[in-house]
Amino acid sequence: RTFGETNQALAASWFSKNPIHCLRSQKIYQHSPPCVYLFMGKEHVLQVNENIGCYFVDDEGETPREGTGDWDEVTSAAKEVASRVSMRMSMSWNTDTKKEEKP
Repeated sequence: RTFGETNQALAASWFSKNPIHCLRSQKIYQHSPPCVYLFMGKEHVLQVNENIGCYFVDDEGETPREGTGDWDEVTSAAKEVASRVSMRMSMSWNTDTKKEEKP
């Protein structure tokens, strides 16, 4: 497989994950479109410019809606973790407050 074929399916590459390369592409070489730095979850902002080694393109994704099976599991697990963290934080806060009150 060529780099171009591989990069069409994989957003992260040396070009898109190298902030200096992306700045040079935009500010010094003034590529059109420039190489854009990849932030995970923001793959849809990458633009194709085969002349500079950028082959990946993706449409902006949609957040799954309620009632879609797996998403419900993720939502409930996240709520449970948030509840546990909140409870532990309040326990820690109460312990620290009691220590400060003792003379």
